[in-house]
Amino acid sequence: MQSFFQKTLGVKNRLFHEEYVLAEFMKNPSKWKEVDLLNDLKFVNELRGKKALSDVDLEYFKNWNLEEELLKFK
Repeated sequence: MQSFFQKTLGVKNRLFHEEYVLAEFMKNPSKWKEVDLLNDLKFVNELRGKKALSDVDLEYFKNWNLEEELLKFK
């Protein structure tokens, strides 16, 4: 997994980083203010729009899987 993670670093993979952070926050959403989660979600969706990806909601991140996402970088 470490070699896959190395491929995710950098500006061009900002979306991956932001999705990872939001997924980590969603593991325990009660620790965060809802407005902060929604602001992060808005930013993620802006980045997704630049890549012609559909918008997601906070529920999406409850099932977000790091290993599956890293495998997309093969």
